[in-house]
Amino acid sequence: MSSLARLAPGQTLAGARWDYRIVNAIKGDNSHQSTVYKAEVHPRTDVSDSPNGPTVIKTASSKNESAMSALGRKCATYRLPGVSSAPCFRKLYDEIDDCTLACEWLETTLGDLRYRPEMRIYAIIKACLNAALASCVVLDDQGYVNTDFKPVNILLSGNETIRITAEVGDLGLVYPSDSVIEVQPYAMRAPEVFLGHSCNGPGPVWAVAATLLCWINPRVWGIWDCPHPVLNEAWCMAKIKRLFPDWELPAPGGRWRTSPSSSEVCQVYESRGGTHVSDLVCRGRDAKSGGAAAAGGPP
Repeated sequence: MSSLARLAPGQTLAGARWDYRIVNAIKGDNSHQSTVYKAEVHPRTDVSDSPNGPTVIKTASSKNESAMSALGRKCATYRLPGVSSAPCFRKLYDEIDDCTLACEWLETTLGDLRYRPEMRIYAIIKACLNAALASCVVLDDQGYVNTDFKPVNILLSGNETIRITAEVGDLGLVYPSDSVIEVQPYAMRAPEVFLGHSCNGPGPVWAVAATLLCWINPRVWGIWDCPHPVLNEAWCMAKIKRLFPDWELPAPGGRWRTSPSSSEVCQVYESRGGTHVSDLVCRGRDAKSGGAAAAGGPP
């Protein structure tokens, strides 16, 4: 399917086992590159084998190289031994074509579920931890890591019942362990990844814990209050440093060149602004432009 515009309510897609009738588009959090639709499953012959309820259709434009790569990684991840059969992952029903997948439908995501202290909080946390950590083990056994843990990628059903289902969805950013750097969302990024190390086994485990913390209180981690994008990394590191004061940070230089150190950003973070921010932003810009020039790229 080369054009996302072809998917409209009422349209039917022919899958390998079932047909899928598009119901409506699903608005996400703008952090995913795929376009997502809710669809009804129309069995052809074996009714008992079809899913009970709706399904999710994910599409990517063939002109969007990044989205197509992510879709390809999703399919490749499900082909890893043990992934498609593991209950901790959202089920992949169908690879309709190179641009379109049909996946299991769940009622909501952790990101869409508003935290309330009076809710069945421990049951929800237990279900999420069991699914997320089990998924880390399955992928680690194959030498892979999921670099995209965040609340909207933890899928939930039955959260008002005694039997909560939690699954890990969106495997488009699963990579071989130790093969990628500067990955993971800022709020979920592991300390060693901030320091320039590649993401391996411990990184996703940190991200799982940070995901739950961000659900309970989204204002602890991340860049939501950062005064300037140039300071994003150091700002997030400063927040980690405040909670874990024994964490040793590198001095500016080398990878950090003349960029502001996290200890400096800590001071700004404590004061929530001031004229010192402008100086840090200028130094951060100089560091980034110097790095681009050294690499032969645009300043």
